[in-house]
Amino acid sequence: MRIPRVGSARVSSPGAFRVAAIVVVVVMAGVTAGSAAAAGQQAVSLRLGYTCAFPSAPQPLSALVTATFPAAGRADKPIQPTGTGIAVTLPRAAVADLARLIAVTPRRAPVAHPARQNAVAMRLTASLSTKVTEGTRRATAIWRDLRSPATAISRGGPLTLTTSGSAPAITAAGAGEVTVTASHLLLVFTARTAKSRQTSPSSGPASRPSTPAGPFSTPTSPSSLQVTCVPRVGQDTTLARIAVAGSAPAKAPVRTADNPAKCLPFPKNLKLNPRFPLPTPPPGSTVIHHPQRACSYAAGYTNAQKLHEAVLVGPGLTDLHLGLTTYLKSVPNKYSYLQQRAAGQLEYRGLPQLPPIRATLLAFGFTPVSATIQISEIGSLNIALIACGDLSNPNKSDKCPNPPPKNVALFFGRVTLRIYDVAVNGVPLNVGAHCQTATPFDLDLVGVPPSYIVSALHGVLTGTVTVPKFTGCANGSDNLDPIFDATVSGPGNFVKVNQAPFCSPTVTPPNGCPPKIPPPKH
Repeated sequence: MRIPRVGSARVSSPGAFRVAAIVVVVVMAGVTAGSAAAAGQQAVSLRLGYTCAFPSAPQPLSALVTATFPAAGRADKPIQPTGTGIAVTLPRAAVADLARLIAVTPRRAPVAHPARQNAVAMRLTASLSTKVTEGTRRATAIWRDLRSPATAISRGGPLTLTTSGSAPAITAAGAGEVTVTASHLLLVFTARTAKSRQTSPSSGPASRPSTPAGPFSTPTSPSSLQVTCVPRVGQDTTLARIAVAGSAPAKAPVRTADNPAKCLPFPKNLKLNPRFPLPTPPPGSTVIHHPQRACSYAAGYTNAQKLHEAVLVGPGLTDLHLGLTTYLKSVPNKYSYLQQRAAGQLEYRGLPQLPPIRATLLAFGFTPVSATIQISEIGSLNIALIACGDLSNPNKSDKCPNPPPKNVALFFGRVTLRIYDVAVNGVPLNVGAHCQTATPFDLDLVGVPPSYIVSALHGVLTGTVTVPKFTGCANGSDNLDPIFDATVSGPGNFVKVNQAPFCSPTVTPPNGCPPKIPPPKH
């Protein structure tokens, strides 16, 4: 039996990775399921209870999932749900949270009606993960980019946003029964004020906010908020059971074509680096796998500690698989925890390295030395983005297990450093073709608020590097390794880079692409 083939819905639903200071996976709320049958069709109207990771506190909400599935199908024919939609009802507390957190602050400009200047219209983009089961085989199909019309938001009461869109077809491998069940939900709320609509005449893709991608990879911006929701444990989440007749030969899986204009060439089989263990999540955490392709530029400085000078680094591009694994856990009256893991690789002209760096420094305090520096990556980068908070006090993390900083971004990599094209006081010096560090060395960077905005996945990362001794540096029979050991090798080389928001080329439409180049920060 072949696992049901998910049309164009590989695990890559829209959404931008937004880590809130408080993340919630305690599930609560009621459930109401209904189904009406038509000739050859089964109309689904299933109400599910979710708890969602709003920044300030856990918020329960209900979601009414609607669709029409065929009552029966054939193994060699796509099974296509139609009329798919999700109506999300937020309680008053969640509405107040949205009004407080994502209302756009208008620019200073005279307006005819100041009272209307801060009026907010809310749009919702919803993505539902569904599980498709055929016998002992399972697959995931994502209902992507279900969107609502703009709806006025008020603090005074509950709010219902109704989305609609299309869902992928599935194809069964053989005769039997296919079961489709609802799983976790990702919501991206986007707000616009009346003033922002007046000052932003374009509403096309060019005017969309471009910020990082996340587990479902839908872009967000300062006027947007992404919320991850988990269904209540124990409720029936079955959307449809479809009787399948006949059989079909196995077919090659359908693959979505990459967009060659963005984040390419993207490395194949990009995985976490076993050299860098990431923080262990709390036992019993919910585990989610939703990798999403993305890329981002970073630029900054690294100190040459022995020379008391700095070298400009980048801008360099990094390709990433965001959301390889996400861990969620909430303990009532104690803490909420989220950790999302990603793998990355440097990209420069198809090679895992930074662009060459040309630097001029004063060796021994008086001799100008110019050289080209090439930093190359060994293996892949490991990234962990962590948020944990005390449910009774969102501003603290006292009750977190082995509490990390309330928000933290961790980047781990292993690199080598090569030096070539050297000139001393303007005179070329041959250092050989393999003048480089004798061994690779670790590059560990950390980002914490306010300089790194974990919720938006961009900002300043810092760390300290120990550069190993050099080998292969020679001018004929003259061994030049000791010169570079004396001027470059050693500990305490401070690194500070500014990482830009992510380009997410596989969302619809692509957001943040092409990736922006950030300014380096001292």
